[in-house]
Amino acid sequence: MLEEGYAREIVRAIQDLRKDAGYDVSDHIILDIQAVKPMSSAITKHADYIMRETLANELIQKGDLEWDKEISLEIDFHQVKIAVKKA
Repeated sequence: MLEEGYAREIVRAIQDLRKDAGYDVSDHIILDIQAVKPMSSAITKHADYIMRETLANELIQKGDLEWDKEISLEIDFHQVKIAVKKA
């Protein structure tokens, strides 16, 4: 149940990031999420949900691309870095 909450918080943050990047609601993205356990476990377990809700074609962890927009945030005392790039 806690991991589902983390996944929902991540989706919310990604949606805000998409908006800040100026993406259209139909734009597909490449998504990078960097976090440590237990957050990284929640990301892996709920990757399909996160990708579906954010129109991500690809979800990578520790990617080395040039991103359109990035954010670092704290969710339940866990540091998370999220980056997006239009696909």
